[in-house]
Amino acid sequence: MASWPSPVVRLLTNGGINSSEHCDQLELFLTSEAIDAIVGFCIGGNFAFEMARRGYEGTIITVYPLPWGMSNQDEIAPAFDFMPVLSKDVTIFMGAADHLAGPENIEKMKSIVAGNDQLTMHLYEGSNHGFFTDIDGTDEKLADNARDAIDRVTGMLF
Repeated sequence: MASWPSPVVRLLTNGGINSSEHCDQLELFLTSEAIDAIVGFCIGGNFAFEMARRGYEGTIITVYPLPWGMSNQDEIAPAFDFMPVLSKDVTIFMGAADHLAGPENIEKMKSIVAGNDQLTMHLYEGSNHGFFTDIDGTDEKLADNARDAIDRVTGMLF
């Protein structure tokens, strides 16, 4: 495999994208390396949505994304702005009690997903932001939610 473009390395090592140039480099890398799936967690879900908007051909999965957007340098558009007309399949995994999203954003996402056949949302009652880590927890319902979501993601990828 070729070496990763510098902005992608910074993304992976610094935990964030701060410009659309990084998205350009990520798109180039995904295409040039024929990577057939991306999974974006949290803010990474925003960039997975951006890759869908740009027409990335592979499988796209977002896990507790932040589609209302976040301020950053040369920011990309919030996914809520283009999700209603997105013409690429995207699967979303979200906790219904996600404290970062809050009830208003969860309801907005449910409404957008209901109006676009390309979007599939798995919403887990009682689960919060970062709920995949509940797989090792003592709350059996939350652990079941995490296990179900992880199994679904794994099934989509392998």
